[in-house]
Amino acid sequence: MKKIILLIFFIYANCIFSQNIYKKHTNHNEKKVLIEEGFLDKNNAKIGKWIKYDIRTGYITKEGSYLKGKKNGIWKLYYNKKLTQEKKYHNDTIISEKGFFLDGNLKYIHYYKDTKSDGKWLYYHKPNILGSFTKYKNGKIIVLKDYYKNGDLKFHSKKNKITSYLKGNKVFSEKYLDKGKLSKILTYYFNGRVKKSVEYNSNQRIVKITEYYKDGKLLSVTNNGEYRAYDNKGNLLIEGKVKRHNLKYGKWVSYYTNGQTKIEGFFDNSGMVKELINYDKNGQIISVKNIERKKSIVKSNIFEEDVSTEIEPSEEEEYNADLKMANTKCIPLTMK
Repeated sequence: MKKIILLIFFIYANCIFSQNIYKKHTNHNEKKVLIEEGFLDKNNAKIGKWIKYDIRTGYITKEGSYLKGKKNGIWKLYYNKKLTQEKKYHNDTIISEKGFFLDGNLKYIHYYKDTKSDGKWLYYHKPNILGSFTKYKNGKIIVLKDYYKNGDLKFHSKKNKITSYLKGNKVFSEKYLDKGKLSKILTYYFNGRVKKSVEYNSNQRIVKITEYYKDGKLLSVTNNGEYRAYDNKGNLLIEGKVKRHNLKYGKWVSYYTNGQTKIEGFFDNSGMVKELINYDKNGQIISVKNIERKKSIVKSNIFEEDVSTEIEPSEEEEYNADLKMANTKCIPLTMK
């Protein structure tokens, strides 16, 4: 009895289909090569499974399902018979997508909500080696992590703090945000101590720069246009005035370690040296030089000759490479 009922059901279903509720439809190019095929409903809207083909090889390039002319369910994309992407739709709206390496391993995965990025986004450098992790909410970045190809953390952005790392998970810099605007940057030596601190006002202008020696002692401070530099024993080495873009102006003085004046320099508003007065350690004038503006061979960085940021030669190559990398990261202004 059950077999008879099932047989009647299948005959009925076949009759319904044969009444052209679903019509087979194909598209060909001008050379009559099959491009795609699928079904149309009674309103000529795409329905059911549709397949697209590569016109050169005949291989499937895309397949998925429609409902009332809208993409629904899983859509798969192929390259030379190998799966490269999977996209999930609901009423033509994307919900998630996955990408694959040619060996079939996961390359990336993205999630969406109301067409906006939402939830976790993952990207892999190679199979099972995570390249980045991003968490979105309503299209805005909440958490962002980038990784080196060896798996070490490269970059971490969360709430109001952005951290860059050197290889080996050593902190290179930290950027702090206040209402989406940069408020402070800290950079670090390889030993983990703070190398430099830069503070910003609400207009994104630098208001204070503080530098340190590798042992943590104060090296220099620029605050409200006043610059002072110290040796590693705390003795004042240099003082002077600066304006925007770190441009010197007015009177600058450097000192011997005994506190006596070493050099007095006078700068014009363009940062050019106008006059230099040299003293010996007893405070006696050695020479006075009046510098003509055209003699630009006199460099305005003469006062930095006694100040060092102490980058060790063995670290310099790695430092420069990682410095270039870390500074390429943009601040996501959409973060809260």
